[in-house]
Amino acid sequence: MGGQHGLLACLGKVADHRKAKGIRHDLAAILAVIVVARLSGANSAYAAVQFAATMPPEALRRCGIRYNPRLGKYVPPSPKTIKRAVRAVDARAADEQMCAWLRAEAAAGRLNWRHIAIDGKTVRGAVQPDGTRPHLLAGYNVTAGTVLGQDSVHAKTNEITCFVPLLHAILGSRNHAAARRDLARDRRH
Repeated sequence: MGGQHGLLACLGKVADHRKAKGIRHDLAAILAVIVVARLSGANSAYAAVQFAATMPPEALRRCGIRYNPRLGKYVPPSPKTIKRAVRAVDARAADEQMCAWLRAEAAAGRLNWRHIAIDGKTVRGAVQPDGTRPHLLAGYNVTAGTVLGQDSVHAKTNEITCFVPLLHAILGSRNHAAARRDLARDRRH
């Protein structure tokens, strides 16, 4: 996570608006723990807190967490610290820096998976024969900066129902039934 293009270096560029008094953890270290937790499957601030509490000392060290000599160990950020950091951080700046790190990792060949963002947009200035404007759902490879695919969302449906077919088209190797089972399983967990 070190080096000039490491995760900590990228997250260190995010402005820390906290007051200096009482700060125990650098913002970059807190964000690094959150990123690692998220990449490991944590999908909420509470899950990130639980993940941080179970991180081994070496992982905490590599995330930039300070060693507490009085306790003789690396102490992860508390639940309140993580929640305050999430609320106070400039989310756009943090996202830009995390994506910059992901792109650098992909360019260096150290990333063997894709970070895919899915979003829908109504096409401005275009009108279909029935008077509606076309609405497209697109998959974007954040690490490579390319659009992987897009699909039209019909007027009488929504983006959620089009997500699995689009993901299937992007990934290509699995059938729709398997993708739907996986999506249903993920929603239960």
